[in-house]
Amino acid sequence: MVRPRPEEQPPVPPAASPIVAPASAPAAGAPAAVASVADEHRFLEAIAQLEEVLDELRGRAAEAGADRYFTECVDRLGAAVGGLTSFAGTVADAQARLDVLRSVIFQILGQVSELGDISDRISAMVGTIRKIASQTNLLALNATIEAARAGDAGRSFAVVAGEVRKLAEDSRAATESIDQIVTEVRELSEATIEVANSASEEVESAKSQVAGLSESVSSAVDDLHQVRRTVDLARGAAGELAQAVAATPRTALTSAGGRR
Repeated sequence: MVRPRPEEQPPVPPAASPIVAPASAPAAGAPAAVASVADEHRFLEAIAQLEEVLDELRGRAAEAGADRYFTECVDRLGAAVGGLTSFAGTVADAQARLDVLRSVIFQILGQVSELGDISDRISAMVGTIRKIASQTNLLALNATIEAARAGDAGRSFAVVAGEVRKLAEDSRAATESIDQIVTEVRELSEATIEVANSASEEVESAKSQVAGLSESVSSAVDDLHQVRRTVDLARGAAGELAQAVAATPRTALTSAGGRR
């Protein structure tokens, strides 16, 4: 048997090469495939959660009636503003009435002061009358004495002197009564002045409080106007949000998930 020479024998192909090469390819691509599946799963979960949120928003918008709620809020705020505005008018009217009352009190004080001046003048006149009555009484007494000295001739003169003396006594009594009345008028005038001054202070205090209340009401009205404008803006934003939510179809999210 003739054996071939070593250089004439055909080369033996490596048996392990076809097996090792295909096995190494799947081993290198496995982590990428697993990561892709995990990302897809997380994306689908995010889509499902977003769908739940949108469904909840749609349900709340439908149940709450946000636009109607905001409209009612605006109407109530408008009514509150109207009420406060009316109250502010009432406060302004009260302030005007207090001004009138203060003016009347000042007039009363002026008139009472004039009455006090008149009382002082009356007192001075009463003092003068009292002096005249005292002198008249003294003259009548002297005339009575002289008539008694004249005897029968002075008897008629004595009668006249007696009447004059009686008139002087009546005048003195009248001046005392007038003086008493003037004293009472003066005391009443002083009491009236005290009451008027106290009333004037109360009016000033009330006017100050009313002025503060008027400022508070005006500030409250301004605040309510601001709140109303804010509610209007919120209503507009809520309407836009509701429209945006309603315009977001569920199929868009589903198709986005399918494209993944």
